[in-house]
Amino acid sequence: MRVALLHPYFVNQRGGERLFYTLCQMYPEADIYALLADLNTQPEWLRSRHVSTTFAQRLPYSAKLFTQYFFLYPLAVEQIDLRSYDLIVSSSSAWMHGALAPAEAVHICYCHSPFRYAWSWYNEFIGGRSSHSPSRLVLSLLLHRIRTWDFAAAQRVDHFIANSHVTKRRIARYFRRDSTVIHPPVEVDRFRVGEGSGDYFLVASGLVKYKKVEAAIRAFNQLGLKLLVVGDGPERAALQKMAQPNVVFLGGVPDAQLSELYSGCKALIFTAEEDFGIVPVEAQAAGRPVIAYRRGGALETVREGETGLFFDEQTPDAIVDAIGRFDPSRFDRHAIRAHAKRFSREVFAQKLTEFVNSKLEDHKRHASAQLLSSRT
Repeated sequence: MRVALLHPYFVNQRGGERLFYTLCQMYPEADIYALLADLNTQPEWLRSRHVSTTFAQRLPYSAKLFTQYFFLYPLAVEQIDLRSYDLIVSSSSAWMHGALAPAEAVHICYCHSPFRYAWSWYNEFIGGRSSHSPSRLVLSLLLHRIRTWDFAAAQRVDHFIANSHVTKRRIARYFRRDSTVIHPPVEVDRFRVGEGSGDYFLVASGLVKYKKVEAAIRAFNQLGLKLLVVGDGPERAALQKMAQPNVVFLGGVPDAQLSELYSGCKALIFTAEEDFGIVPVEAQAAGRPVIAYRRGGALETVREGETGLFFDEQTPDAIVDAIGRFDPSRFDRHAIRAHAKRFSREVFAQKLTEFVNSKLEDHKRHASAQLLSSRT
Protein backbone atom coordinates (compact mmCIF):
# COMPACT_ATOMS: atom_id res chain seq x y z
CA MET A 1 0.00 0.00 0.00
CA ARG A 2 1.39 3.38 -1.03
CA VAL A 3 0.88 6.15 1.52
CA ALA A 4 1.22 9.92 1.18
CA LEU A 5 1.48 12.25 4.18
CA LEU A 6 0.59 15.92 3.67
CA HIS A 7 1.36 18.95 5.84
CA PRO A 8 0.90 22.64 4.92
CA TYR A 9 4.40 23.97 5.50
CA PHE A 10 7.53 23.28 7.48
CA VAL A 11 8.72 26.71 8.64
CA ASN A 12 8.68 26.27 12.43
CA GLN A 13 8.22 23.57 15.06
CA ARG A 14 4.87 23.63 16.79
CA GLY A 15 2.15 21.19 17.76
CA GLY A 16 1.22 20.36 14.18
CA GLU A 17 4.80 19.43 13.31
CA ARG A 18 5.06 17.22 16.39
CA LEU A 19 1.91 15.40 15.35
CA PHE A 20 3.29 14.97 11.84
CA TYR A 21 6.43 13.39 13.33
CA THR A 22 4.22 10.73 14.92
CA LEU A 23 2.51 10.13 11.57
CA CYS A 24 5.91 9.63 9.95
CA GLN A 25 6.84 7.12 12.65
CA MET A 26 3.62 5.23 11.99
CA TYR A 27 4.16 5.25 8.21
CA PRO A 28 7.96 5.27 7.76
CA GLU A 29 7.78 4.41 4.05
CA ALA A 30 5.28 7.15 3.22
CA ASP A 31 6.06 9.99 0.84
CA ILE A 32 5.88 13.49 2.33
CA TYR A 33 4.31 16.50 0.63
CA ALA A 34 4.11 20.15 1.70
CA LEU A 35 3.34 23.46 0.06
CA LEU A 36 6.79 24.69 1.06
CA ALA A 37 9.53 23.76 3.49
CA ASP A 38 12.47 25.49 5.16
CA LEU A 39 14.27 22.38 6.35
CA ASN A 40 16.90 24.46 8.14
CA THR A 41 14.25 25.14 10.80
CA GLN A 42 13.38 21.47 11.19
CA PRO A 43 14.83 18.60 13.25
CA GLU A 44 17.19 16.02 11.84
CA TRP A 45 14.53 13.35 11.32
CA LEU A 46 12.76 15.56 8.76
CA ARG A 47 15.94 16.88 7.13
CA SER A 48 16.90 13.27 6.44
CA ARG A 49 13.63 12.67 4.54
CA HIS A 50 12.68 13.85 1.08
CA VAL A 51 9.90 16.45 1.18
CA SER A 52 8.15 17.17 -2.13
CA THR A 53 6.99 20.78 -2.38
CA THR A 54 4.93 22.89 -4.79
CA PHE A 55 5.59 26.06 -6.78
CA ALA A 56 5.09 27.96 -3.51
CA GLN A 57 8.60 26.85 -2.57
CA ARG A 58 10.00 29.06 -5.35
CA LEU A 59 8.13 32.22 -4.42
CA PRO A 60 10.38 35.08 -3.19
CA TYR A 61 11.29 34.70 0.49
CA SER A 62 8.70 31.93 0.74
CA ALA A 63 9.68 30.75 4.24
CA LYS A 64 9.60 34.25 5.74
CA LEU A 65 6.53 35.49 3.88
CA PHE A 66 4.58 32.24 3.76
CA THR A 67 1.50 33.77 5.43
CA GLN A 68 1.34 36.50 2.77
CA TYR A 69 0.94 34.02 -0.07
CA PHE A 70 -2.18 32.38 1.35
CA PHE A 71 -4.33 33.23 -1.67
CA LEU A 72 -2.10 31.02 -3.87
CA TYR A 73 -2.27 27.91 -1.71
CA PRO A 74 -5.57 26.49 -3.02
CA LEU A 75 -3.97 26.35 -6.46
CA ALA A 76 -0.71 24.99 -5.06
CA VAL A 77 -2.24 22.10 -3.14
CA GLU A 78 -4.23 21.02 -6.18
CA GLN A 79 -0.97 20.63 -8.14
CA ILE A 80 0.21 17.77 -5.89
CA ASP A 81 0.02 14.56 -7.93
CA LEU A 82 -1.45 11.80 -5.75
CA ARG A 83 -2.57 9.42 -8.49
CA SER A 84 -0.32 6.54 -7.39
CA TYR A 85 -1.41 6.41 -3.72
CA ASP A 86 -3.85 4.16 -1.90
CA LEU A 87 -3.97 6.16 1.36
CA ILE A 88 -3.57 9.90 1.83
CA VAL A 89 -3.35 11.30 5.36
CA SER A 90 -3.36 15.09 5.50
CA SER A 91 -2.48 17.16 8.56
CA SER A 92 -4.40 20.36 7.99
CA SER A 93 -4.94 23.66 9.73
CA ALA A 94 -5.62 24.91 6.20
CA TRP A 95 -5.21 23.90 2.55
CA MET A 96 -4.10 20.25 2.63
CA HIS A 97 -7.61 18.79 2.84
CA GLY A 98 -8.07 20.26 -0.66
CA ALA A 99 -5.59 17.89 -2.31
CA LEU A 100 -7.02 16.05 -5.32
CA ALA A 101 -6.97 12.41 -4.28
CA PRO A 102 -7.84 9.69 -6.83
CA ALA A 103 -11.27 8.12 -6.50
CA GLU A 104 -9.72 4.73 -5.66
CA ALA A 105 -7.77 6.13 -2.68
CA VAL A 106 -8.88 6.90 0.86
CA HIS A 107 -8.20 10.46 2.03
CA ILE A 108 -8.24 10.96 5.80
CA CYS A 109 -7.76 14.50 7.09
CA TYR A 110 -6.52 15.18 10.61
CA CYS A 111 -7.92 18.68 11.08
CA HIS A 112 -6.30 21.00 13.64
CA SER A 113 -8.90 23.63 12.77
CA PRO A 114 -10.65 25.00 9.69
CA PHE A 115 -8.61 27.96 8.40
CA ARG A 116 -9.04 30.36 11.31
CA TYR A 117 -8.52 33.64 9.45
CA ALA A 118 -11.28 32.80 6.98
CA TRP A 119 -13.73 31.40 9.53
CA SER A 120 -13.56 31.66 13.33
CA TRP A 121 -11.10 34.60 13.46
CA TYR A 122 -12.36 36.44 10.37
CA ASN A 123 -13.81 39.50 12.12
CA GLU A 124 -10.80 39.90 14.41
CA PHE A 125 -8.45 39.52 11.43
CA ILE A 126 -9.97 42.27 9.31
CA GLY A 127 -11.26 44.35 12.23
CA GLY A 128 -8.03 46.30 12.67
CA ARG A 129 -8.42 47.90 9.26
CA SER A 130 -10.57 50.88 8.40
CA SER A 131 -13.96 49.80 7.07
CA HIS A 132 -13.42 51.94 3.96
CA SER A 133 -9.79 51.03 3.28
CA PRO A 134 -8.92 49.35 -0.05
CA SER A 135 -6.83 46.76 1.79
CA ARG A 136 -9.82 45.65 3.85
CA LEU A 137 -11.98 45.37 0.75
CA VAL A 138 -9.37 43.31 -1.12
CA LEU A 139 -8.73 41.07 1.90
CA SER A 140 -12.45 40.54 2.48
CA LEU A 141 -12.90 39.54 -1.17
CA LEU A 142 -9.96 37.13 -1.05
CA LEU A 143 -11.20 35.49 2.15
CA HIS A 144 -14.71 35.20 0.72
CA ARG A 145 -13.28 33.26 -2.22
CA ILE A 146 -11.13 31.20 0.15
CA ARG A 147 -14.23 30.22 2.14
CA THR A 148 -16.00 29.11 -1.03
CA TRP A 149 -13.00 26.99 -2.04
CA ASP A 150 -12.51 25.72 1.52
CA PHE A 151 -16.04 24.37 1.78
CA ALA A 152 -15.81 22.68 -1.61
CA ALA A 153 -12.39 21.22 -0.74
CA ALA A 154 -13.74 19.75 2.50
CA GLN A 155 -16.25 17.70 0.51
CA ARG A 156 -13.34 15.89 -1.20
CA VAL A 157 -12.16 14.32 2.06
CA ASP A 158 -13.39 10.80 2.79
CA HIS A 159 -13.05 11.01 6.58
CA PHE A 160 -12.25 13.82 9.01
CA ILE A 161 -10.49 13.48 12.34
CA ALA A 162 -10.74 16.45 14.72
CA ASN A 163 -8.12 17.23 17.33
CA SER A 164 -10.81 18.19 19.88
CA HIS A 165 -14.54 18.57 20.31
CA VAL A 166 -14.06 22.31 19.71
CA THR A 167 -12.68 21.55 16.26
CA LYS A 168 -15.34 18.89 15.66
CA ARG A 169 -18.03 21.56 16.13
CA ARG A 170 -16.23 23.92 13.74
CA ILE A 171 -15.91 21.21 11.08
CA ALA A 172 -19.64 20.58 11.37
CA ARG A 173 -20.53 24.28 11.24
CA TYR A 174 -18.20 25.42 8.45
CA PHE A 175 -17.83 22.27 6.34
CA ARG A 176 -21.10 20.44 7.14
CA ARG A 177 -19.05 17.31 7.75
CA ASP A 178 -18.96 14.86 10.63
CA SER A 179 -15.64 13.97 12.27
CA THR A 180 -14.13 11.67 14.87
CA VAL A 181 -12.18 13.18 17.77
CA ILE A 182 -8.67 11.80 18.36
CA HIS A 183 -6.63 14.07 20.58
CA PRO A 184 -3.09 14.87 19.36
CA PRO A 185 -0.09 13.07 20.83
CA VAL A 186 1.94 14.45 23.72
CA GLU A 187 5.43 13.22 24.64
CA VAL A 188 4.37 12.29 28.16
CA ASP A 189 7.51 10.27 28.89
CA ARG A 190 9.68 13.34 28.31
CA PHE A 191 8.52 14.82 31.62
CA ARG A 192 9.55 14.00 35.16
CA VAL A 193 6.87 13.99 37.85
CA GLY A 194 7.75 16.88 40.16
CA GLU A 195 6.68 17.97 43.60
CA GLY A 196 6.22 21.62 42.71
CA SER A 197 9.06 22.50 45.07
CA GLY A 198 9.81 25.77 43.28
CA ASP A 199 8.58 29.12 44.54
CA TYR A 200 6.94 30.08 41.26
CA PHE A 201 3.93 29.72 39.01
CA LEU A 202 4.53 29.19 35.31
CA VAL A 203 3.24 30.51 31.98
CA ALA A 204 4.46 28.74 28.83
CA SER A 205 3.03 30.44 25.77
CA GLY A 206 3.64 32.32 22.57
CA LEU A 207 3.51 36.01 23.44
CA VAL A 208 0.78 37.08 21.04
CA LYS A 209 -2.41 38.98 21.85
CA TYR A 210 -4.92 36.16 21.55
CA LYS A 211 -3.09 34.10 24.17
CA LYS A 212 -4.10 36.73 26.79
CA VAL A 213 -0.85 36.44 28.75
CA GLU A 214 -1.31 40.10 29.74
CA ALA A 215 -4.14 39.05 32.07
CA ALA A 216 -1.81 36.67 33.94
CA ILE A 217 0.91 39.32 34.26
CA ARG A 218 -1.49 41.93 35.63
CA ALA A 219 -2.87 39.36 38.07
CA PHE A 220 0.59 38.52 39.39
CA ASN A 221 1.46 42.21 39.55
CA GLN A 222 -1.40 42.45 42.07
CA LEU A 223 -0.53 39.27 43.95
CA GLY A 224 3.21 39.84 44.19
CA LEU A 225 3.81 36.11 43.70
CA LYS A 226 6.63 34.89 41.46
CA LEU A 227 5.65 34.14 37.88
CA LEU A 228 8.03 32.74 35.26
CA VAL A 229 7.05 33.38 31.65
CA VAL A 230 8.45 31.01 29.02
CA GLY A 231 8.01 31.92 25.38
CA ASP A 232 8.55 34.74 22.93
CA GLY A 233 6.61 36.76 20.42
CA PRO A 234 5.67 40.24 19.24
CA GLU A 235 4.03 41.19 22.56
CA ARG A 236 7.09 40.48 24.70
CA ALA A 237 8.43 44.04 24.92
CA ALA A 238 5.05 45.48 25.90
CA LEU A 239 4.44 42.73 28.45
CA GLN A 240 7.86 43.18 30.03
CA LYS A 241 7.26 46.91 30.30
CA MET A 242 4.08 46.40 32.35
CA ALA A 243 5.47 43.58 34.54
CA GLN A 244 6.59 44.02 38.14
CA PRO A 245 9.94 42.50 39.30
CA ASN A 246 8.20 39.33 40.51
CA VAL A 247 7.35 38.48 36.88
CA VAL A 248 10.41 37.07 35.10
CA PHE A 249 10.64 36.51 31.33
CA LEU A 250 12.83 33.60 30.23
CA GLY A 251 12.16 33.71 26.48
CA GLY A 252 12.32 30.48 24.54
CA VAL A 253 14.04 27.68 26.47
CA PRO A 254 15.30 24.19 25.46
CA ASP A 255 12.92 21.29 25.94
CA ALA A 256 14.97 19.88 28.82
CA GLN A 257 14.80 23.16 30.72
CA LEU A 258 11.07 23.50 30.09
CA SER A 259 10.55 20.00 31.49
CA GLU A 260 12.31 21.00 34.70
CA LEU A 261 10.32 24.22 34.93
CA TYR A 262 7.10 22.24 34.66
CA SER A 263 8.23 19.83 37.38
CA GLY A 264 9.13 22.64 39.79
CA CYS A 265 6.18 24.99 39.36
CA LYS A 266 3.34 25.31 41.84
CA ALA A 267 0.91 25.32 38.91
CA LEU A 268 0.70 26.23 35.24
CA ILE A 269 -1.37 29.32 34.40
CA PHE A 270 -3.12 28.83 31.06
CA THR A 271 -4.95 31.92 29.80
CA ALA A 272 -5.61 31.08 26.13
CA GLU A 273 -8.65 29.64 24.44
CA GLU A 274 -7.13 26.94 22.25
CA ASP A 275 -8.59 24.30 19.95
CA PHE A 276 -6.73 21.69 22.01
CA GLY A 277 -3.67 23.07 23.80
CA ILE A 278 -0.69 20.78 24.35
CA VAL A 279 0.93 22.88 27.10
CA PRO A 280 -1.61 21.96 29.84
CA VAL A 281 -1.10 18.27 29.07
CA GLU A 282 2.69 18.68 29.27
CA ALA A 283 2.37 20.31 32.69
CA GLN A 284 0.12 17.49 33.86
CA ALA A 285 2.62 14.95 32.50
CA ALA A 286 5.04 16.51 35.00
CA GLY A 287 2.44 15.99 37.73
CA ARG A 288 1.59 19.67 38.09
CA PRO A 289 -1.92 21.12 38.31
CA VAL A 290 -3.24 23.60 35.76
CA ILE A 291 -5.18 26.80 36.41
CA ALA A 292 -6.93 27.39 33.08
CA TYR A 293 -9.48 29.52 31.29
CA ARG A 294 -12.77 27.62 31.16
CA ARG A 295 -13.06 27.52 27.37
CA GLY A 296 -11.72 25.55 24.43
CA GLY A 297 -9.57 22.47 24.61
CA ALA A 298 -8.70 22.91 28.28
CA LEU A 299 -12.17 21.60 29.10
CA GLU A 300 -11.10 18.29 27.50
CA THR A 301 -7.66 18.03 29.10
CA VAL A 302 -8.09 19.44 32.63
CA ARG A 303 -10.35 17.81 35.22
CA GLU A 304 -11.58 20.40 37.70
CA GLY A 305 -10.68 19.52 41.27
CA GLU A 306 -8.55 16.55 40.15
CA THR A 307 -5.87 17.93 37.82
CA GLY A 308 -6.53 21.66 38.09
CA LEU A 309 -9.15 24.36 38.32
CA PHE A 310 -10.72 26.98 36.07
CA PHE A 311 -11.40 30.69 35.89
CA ASP A 312 -14.33 32.01 33.86
CA GLU A 313 -12.97 35.23 32.32
CA GLN A 314 -9.65 36.18 30.73
CA THR A 315 -9.17 38.99 33.24
CA PRO A 316 -6.67 39.70 36.03
CA ASP A 317 -9.42 39.64 38.68
CA ALA A 318 -10.63 36.20 37.59
CA ILE A 319 -7.08 34.83 37.76
CA VAL A 320 -6.47 36.43 41.17
CA ASP A 321 -9.66 34.77 42.42
CA ALA A 322 -8.53 31.38 41.02
CA ILE A 323 -5.13 31.67 42.71
CA GLY A 324 -6.95 32.43 45.95
CA ARG A 325 -8.96 29.21 45.57
CA PHE A 326 -5.90 27.14 44.64
CA ASP A 327 -4.81 24.67 47.34
CA PRO A 328 -1.77 22.60 46.23
CA SER A 329 -2.42 19.97 48.91
CA ARG A 330 -5.64 18.94 47.16
CA PHE A 331 -3.80 17.57 44.12
CA ASP A 332 -2.06 14.21 43.77
CA ARG A 333 0.85 14.53 41.33
CA HIS A 334 0.76 10.85 40.40
CA ALA A 335 -2.97 11.00 39.63
CA ILE A 336 -2.33 14.07 37.48
CA ARG A 337 0.40 12.22 35.60
CA ALA A 338 -1.88 9.20 35.09
CA HIS A 339 -4.49 11.50 33.56
CA ALA A 340 -1.91 12.95 31.15
CA LYS A 341 -1.05 9.47 29.88
CA ARG A 342 -4.45 9.40 28.16
CA PHE A 343 -2.87 11.77 25.62
CA SER A 344 0.38 9.87 25.02
CA ARG A 345 1.85 9.04 21.62
CA GLU A 346 1.08 5.38 22.19
CA VAL A 347 -2.60 6.07 22.80
CA PHE A 348 -2.76 8.36 19.77
CA ALA A 349 -1.05 5.82 17.51
CA GLN A 350 -3.36 3.03 18.64
CA LYS A 351 -6.53 5.10 18.08
CA LEU A 352 -5.37 6.42 14.71
CA THR A 353 -4.30 2.98 13.49
CA GLU A 354 -7.66 1.48 14.45
CA PHE A 355 -9.48 4.35 12.72
CA VAL A 356 -7.46 4.15 9.51
CA ASN A 357 -7.66 0.36 9.29
CA SER A 358 -11.42 0.39 9.79
CA LYS A 359 -11.88 2.97 7.01
CA LEU A 360 -9.63 1.02 4.66
CA GLU A 361 -11.68 -2.11 5.32
CA ASP A 362 -14.90 -0.19 4.68
CA HIS A 363 -13.43 1.09 1.42
CA LYS A 364 -12.47 -2.44 0.32
CA ARG A 365 -15.94 -3.81 1.12
CA HIS A 366 -17.59 -0.96 -0.75
CA ALA A 367 -15.32 -1.49 -3.79
CA SER A 368 -16.01 -5.24 -3.74
CA ALA A 369 -19.75 -4.63 -3.53
CA GLN A 370 -19.60 -2.22 -6.47
CA LEU A 371 -17.60 -4.73 -8.52
CA LEU A 372 -20.07 -7.50 -7.74
CA SER A 373 -22.99 -5.24 -8.61
CA SER A 374 -21.44 -4.34 -11.97
CA ARG A 375 -21.19 -8.02 -12.90
CA THR A 376 -24.83 -8.79 -12.25
